[in-house]
Amino acid sequence: MASNDPVPQGTIIAQGSFVGLNGRTVSGTVTIYLTGIGMYTVRLAGLSIPSENGIQMITVVNDSSLTPITLSTGGGNKNYSITLDGSVTWKQIRIYSAPNNLDYGQALLTKAQ
Repeated sequence: MASNDPVPQGTIIAQGSFVGLNGRTVSGTVTIYLTGIGMYTVRLAGLSIPSENGIQMITVVNDSSLTPITLSTGGGNKNYSITLDGSVTWKQIRIYSAPNNLDYGQALLTKAQ
């Protein structure tokens, strides 16, 4: 059963939609919220990914990948908190299978209007 976190409070600063990669089906959206100074919430909504252990979210900001976060659910609406210093440009969120060493999907992020 999918878990559903509440919509975060804050300003939407970037968003995108997932597409599958490497023959995998991944769908849903990602929204980045600024929730405080240097504090962000990455919201994965309507997420549908293969149900297996070791699925991670890799966040790319300023052309660098952050430490992967193991996803706690294979679907639904889930929030993940990230703290970053300085100027941040959100590039993409990748869904990655650690056991298979393979990207399953990605969402390219655009600035919110």
